Amino acid sequence: MEKDYPSFKELTPTDGRDLDEKIAAEHFFGKSIPESYEMFLSNPDYFLNDFLHLGKEGFLFYAEIIVLYLRECVDGYDDVFIDFFKYIVKSRGDDLRGTKLLSLIEDVLHEEI
Repeated sequence: MEKDYPSFKELTPTDGRDLDEKIAAEHFFGKSIPESYEMFLSNPDYFLNDFLHLGKEGFLFYAEIIVLYLRECVDGYDDVFIDFFKYIVKSRGDDLRGTKLLSLIEDVLHEEI
């Protein structure tokens, strides 16, 4: 069973005072992993930016959709997408340290972060 979705507060710790954080939270709030993945597929480059701004719990909950995208993407993706994803992962390093998600990310990127 999937855990409960992150609360709006977990998605936007500033309660929406940070506009980028608020927009990211509005995109993902109340969505399941499958729903979020479908949304992400509609415009991966656009929605990838949200992962810089989601609160820690939201990031940890939804980041697996990027791993899924990288594993399943049949059309391929460009170096800019990968480089930006690596930047996000490195900037969120404290949030990821010691999580299973970090192992999944390193596995899909074929490198240690």
